[in-house]
Amino acid sequence: MRQEVSCRVTSSIIGYIRKEKKNLSRLLEGIDLSEEHLQDTNSWVSFELVDTLFDRLEEIFYDDQIVYKVGWASSRLESWGALDSVFRMIGEPRLIYHQARKFCSYFYKSIHVRTVEKSDYHVVIKFLSKRKEKRHVQYLQGAFEAIPKYWDMPIAHSRKIDDQTFEFRWENKHVFFGKKDPQV
Repeated sequence: MRQEVSCRVTSSIIGYIRKEKKNLSRLLEGIDLSEEHLQDTNSWVSFELVDTLFDRLEEIFYDDQIVYKVGWASSRLESWGALDSVFRMIGEPRLIYHQARKFCSYFYKSIHVRTVEKSDYHVVIKFLSKRKEKRHVQYLQGAFEAIPKYWDMPIAHSRKIDDQTFEFRWENKHVFFGKKDPQV
């Protein structure tokens, strides 16, 4: 099996199904890998296998935005293994957003990111892939929006510029005596 997509993605899918109390057996029916393997955040699987899981998610939830929602919920599902702890230790969203290429590489080997523009509270990134990976980009869009949730901040807002380019904006984290510092 080709190793193209991290099982952090499949672990997110399984975690979301469980959180929503849906039938996990329908999701995994006919999949040749064990549930344990699919939740091993150090393992990788093929795009085809993840596409099958995405198809089944859409069937189970009757929702063509479910892949985005799973990405968005992932930071609270604790489905990314050690990354969850590492991200919390980083201290602020900007440090992850400014390393968007590295962030993406934790999930996909062949979807790359180019940072087009960045500042302290926004980033414009372009997803680059040889294949059309619309749902995989939806997952990443949700995951990128959820980054501030690691610090109990409001989610980032995204704006789609074109099919592969998104702007993400997040709030100021700087606090001065318990109040947000408006000067930063």
